[in-house]
Amino acid sequence: MVSNLVNNLQARDAFYDCLQKQSDKKPTELGCVGLLYPAECKKSRLAYENSCRPSWVKHFDRLYCKEKRVQRLLDDKEIRGGPLVLSQKV
Repeated sequence: MVSNLVNNLQARDAFYDCLQKQSDKKPTELGCVGLLYPAECKKSRLAYENSCRPSWVKHFDRLYCKEKRVQRLLDDKEIRGGPLVLSQKV
């Protein structure tokens, strides 16, 4: 049971590492919950899906998408950062 869990987590980590390494490539493949990934990660995605239960794949994909969405919002806030200046007529 423990070795199965380790295999699941290794396959998951390999897929998400591939996503990070290939982040400059255009995502063309569709995973569950709307996760898009590049074709270069298709092999690791299949290994991930074959080693984990579908419910866990869905769970981890949701977590990954949520983390990416939050990171995008934080990055966007840093770009727009600074004090809010409102013009006032005197």
